[in-house]
Parts: sequence; structure tokens; C-alpha cells
Amino acid sequence: MKTVAKAIGHGLHAVVSRKGLIAGLYLKSLGQVCRSLPDGHWKQFVANSIHTVNWPEMNLGRVNSRFPGGELEVTLVPHIAEFDFQALINRRLTYEEEVFRWLSTRSYLTVVEIGANVGWFSLYFAKRFSSASVYAFEPSRKAFSRLLTNVAANDPSNLCVFNCAIFSEAGFLSFHEPAGHLTNGPLNPSFAATFSQQVVTTPAPVLAASAMEQFFARPPVLIKVDVEGAEPELLRSLEPLVARHRPDLLIEVLPVTAAALNDLRFVQDGSYRLFHIRPEGLPAGKVCRD
Repeated sequence: MKTVAKAIGHGLHAVVSRKGLIAGLYLKSLGQVCRSLPDGHWKQFVANSIHTVNWPEMNLGRVNSRFPGGELEVTLVPHIAEFDFQALINRRLTYEEEVFRWLSTRSYLTVVEIGANVGWFSLYFAKRFSSASVYAFEPSRKAFSRLLTNVAANDPSNLCVFNCAIFSEAGFLSFHEPAGHLTNGPLNPSFAATFSQQVVTTPAPVLAASAMEQFFARPPVLIKVDVEGAEPELLRSLEPLVARHRPDLLIEVLPVTAAALNDLRFVQDGSYRLFHIRPEGLPAGKVCRD
């Protein structure tokens, strides 16, 4: 039965997606129907079916949803194959729910997000920590454009966004975006090639890590890092600031980066306790290599 339903869904979407105007009307209508009904696993089935075909670029309009946990509302402009697409069909967002659950127990006066993508976490930080200064950095031109769209839909007064990368020295670096995988754009070309044979390379402006001192003026500070495999190099460039200011660090750990993260000086000297954030919480004593 599921196989038949998948085939029907794929066939329908394959036909509808060929016409831009019809495709937009269809997705907006489908979103309205889905959002009028209670959330459930069936909505993931709908999303998976939508993502089995390629859709044209389109403006799906603003929709209101709630962040994981359900307490904070956010206005997003859904984009196909992006984190914010979930808002088209869900009343409450579910992506990385365990991370949002952990963040709901924290309090910060400064948040620095390096690798903001379309602003999923940036907007949460601005709303959840309303007295904090939130700084979001995103080098991808396309992702940054979508981030600006989502920021404009909410207009948070405490959020500043920057279209640049953070690395050891100021200047320009090549940024590589695999076709169809906007969320996976890295500085490493071989990492990008794992997602697509078609990779678009553009120059990205870089702010030197040493210039980040100003962002540590109002503790407590949280630094969130999600830079698609460049986490060890980025954090190594931030080591002097990390040692001086001891911010909380929320880091994406990939299998290929775990060993290098464990070799960082502030990990080796024991000045930080490291945990995995899992659905059940923070298991004590868990470090990156586990």
C-alpha cells in the first residue's frame, strides 16, 4: 500500500512540478490543507514525496509556525529543499528538536552563529534570548539571500547578519556549493563533491577570527558552529578567544571531523566538558569521539 501511495505521489508531483504557476498554486494549497490538520508522521511522508522531484524556483509566501518545543512562533518563507520548507506543512517545526530543547534551558547575552544558512537557528536565538545580541554569519550568497527574506519576515531588532565566512585571516576564500544541496556548501571542494558532481565555486569574503573579540563583550556567550566539515580549522583559529572568554560551544560533529575536534587544545587540556546532544538529553561524560 505504501509503495502504491509513493508511486502516486511521485507521479502527481512529477506532472505538477513542470509548470511554474501551477506548481506554486499546488504547493501553497497543499500547505494550507496540511497546516489545517494536526501534525503527525504522515506529514513527513508528504514532504518526502514532494522532494522526489525537482521544482522550479518559486515564492511560496510567508507562513507562521512554531519552533520545536512549541513555545515560540516564527514567520518563515518556505524554500524547496531547505530547513524552512517544513513550515509549509507543519504547525510546529521538528528539525533538531533535541537541540532546541537544550537551548530552551540556557540563557545568553551574546550569541554568535557561524554558518547560519537560511536563519532557522538565528531567528530562534533572537526570539528566545530577546535581551541578547545575536550575530549570524553565512558565506553563501543564495542562502544569505533567503536568510534575509526570513529575517525581514520577523524583523528582530537584536539580530545582525553578515554575508561572510570566519577563518584565520581576512580576505577571500573559495566557497563551493553542490547543485541541489544549498545547505551543504563548504570551503572544502572535496566535501562539496560528495553531494553533487556539479559544484559552483564563488569567492566568499572572510572576517579574521582575531576580529571576533568584540563579540565577546557581553557574557555569557554562545558560539554555534555548523560549517560543513571546516569546524576543526575554524575553532583552531578561534582558540585564543575561546581560551580567554570560555563561551559555550554548540558544534556540528561529523564522522570525518571528530578526531580533529578532539585534538583541539581546549579539548585536550580538559578546560571544556564535551557532550553529545541527543533526544534523551546530555549523557554525562560523552565526548566527540564516542
